[in-house]
Amino acid sequence: MSSNFRIKKQTLEAGIAGAVVTGLLVSISLIFLPIAILLGTVAVPLAIAGIGSTSLRAWEILNRANQVFGLTKQAQILLSDESEKA
Repeated sequence: MSSNFRIKKQTLEAGIAGAVVTGLLVSISLIFLPIAILLGTVAVPLAIAGIGSTSLRAWEILNRANQVFGLTKQAQILLSDESEKA
């Protein structure tokens, strides 16, 4: 099985699992109003934590790409060439 197909399959499975969990939470919230209130109050801190962890992961990926591809050196070369032309 190719890596590309495996990634697509895992993404599909994660999407379906997320939809099922969301459906269950919405159903429970419609039946029990206090649970809906609790979920609403917890949603904002969880969203902030998710954005923070995603930002940290993006920073790690950028640093790794810089090590592998030398992005900083390439940017310095590109910028110095542009400043000499001006």
